[in-house]
Amino acid sequence: SDFKVKLQENAGDLNVDKTVSWSDFKLVLDTTGNININAEMTATSTASLTMNTGAGKVIKASFNDDGTFKGKIDVAGTGELKINGDVYTRINNVTELQAINNNIETIGGYDYVTGNYYLGANIDASATSGCNSGAGFVPLGRYHYEPTTSNWYANTYFSGNFQGFGHTITGLTINTDLTSAG
Repeated sequence: SDFKVKLQENAGDLNVDKTVSWSDFKLVLDTTGNININAEMTATSTASLTMNTGAGKVIKASFNDDGTFKGKIDVAGTGELKINGDVYTRINNVTELQAINNNIETIGGYDYVTGNYYLGANIDASATSGCNSGAGFVPLGRYHYEPTTSNWYANTYFSGNFQGFGHTITGLTINTDLTSAG
C-alpha cells in the first residue's frame, strides 16, 4: 500500500522499546544513529519495513538476561524488508538457507556468493545431520564436499549480508576440517 508511517530520530539512536505490529502499510525507521530493537516487531499481510541508519551505524536486536532475544523482527506477509536502501530476502527454512549458495556474482574476476538475507523465523536444522553423506549443511560460499578425503573445499566465498533479527538456527550440522566455514 502507499500509506506509510515514518519514525525519525535526528540526534542519535532510535529505540524500539514496545511491541509493534502492523499490516498493509510501510513502517520506516530513520535515524542518524543505530536502531536498537528492544521488543518484538511484526509486519503481516502486505506490510513492509524500511530501516535506515547513520553511516557506520547498525541495527541491533537486544537480549534478555537469560541470553534469549528480547528484540525480534518478523516480516511474515508478502511485504519487503529494506535496510539502508538494500532489499533483503527472507529465509524461513533450511532449503531456503542452503539456496543462498545459488546467488553467485563475479567481482574482480572472482566468484562470490552475494545478496542480503534475514531470518524470518527460527529454523530447526537438525535434518542437516543426514545431508551430503553425513557431511551436513554445505557452508555458505559454495563449498563442495570431497568424500574420498572427507574435506570441504571452497569454490567461492560468501560476501553478502545476513541478519538474524532475533531468530535462531538450531541443530545445524557442518562436518569439516575448515578453520572458517558457514
